Amino acid sequence: MQPIDIDSVRQEGETNMFFTVDMTENLSNKEIIRIIDRELGMSYRKDYLRMVDGVYVSKARRDEVKEEILRILKENGVEEGPFHQE
Repeated sequence: MQPIDIDSVRQEGETNMFFTVDMTENLSNKEIIRIIDRELGMSYRKDYLRMVDGVYVSKARRDEVKEEILRILKENGVEEGPFHQE
């Protein structure tokens, strides 16, 4: 089996070769992160940063951190975002 040359792959059918950026979503996420960074208490910050970095945090603690973040976002008028479930 031989790998194919990347130049011979047609981009139209390969969605993994590119990505699109929704600037509104990007700005919204930046604002959410700014609010979390500003408001999240020290008792949650370590585990929040671990979650962001993809490091294991127990489900119980992960749920506690998410609940605190949801509370902070709600207090700041943010009703949707990466921690909200649909």
